[in-house]
Amino acid sequence: MSTLYDALKKAEDKLKETPLTQTSQPQINPPNFKVILIMVLLVLFILAVGRAVMISRASKAVAKKETPSGFFAKTTAPATQGTPQPIREPGEAYLEGIIYNAESSIAIINGKLVKEGEQADDFKVTKITQDTVEVQNVKTGASKSLSLP
Repeated sequence: MSTLYDALKKAEDKLKETPLTQTSQPQINPPNFKVILIMVLLVLFILAVGRAVMISRASKAVAKKETPSGFFAKTTAPATQGTPQPIREPGEAYLEGIIYNAESSIAIINGKLVKEGEQADDFKVTKITQDTVEVQNVKTGASKSLSLP
């Protein structure tokens, strides 16, 4: 019995000599400041890009009269269900839209994009303004001014 007591005493003395350390919990190093800064900047960048995309989509959805590049765009309203379509006579010019700029304007006539001097079906475009397009029938020579409905 004394050998057991002596062994316990030695173990107790040995524990008193060595300091106790916390071995039950692992050591956790605090995160690096640079890593946290990079993560915060990355999150802010992602939020900014997301906001820019949302604003871009929203602005495209809203019909604008003047575009940022100085062009003015006018088109006929898209037909909704139940709205009767205009009756198009064969051989007639039908104006569907105008994209106007003082230097270079485009008209949409009978579904075709044309500039001044170009031809859509039997009609040559002679002049494009913000509100009207003047055309001349190449077969008859008759001139006509078209405007959006």
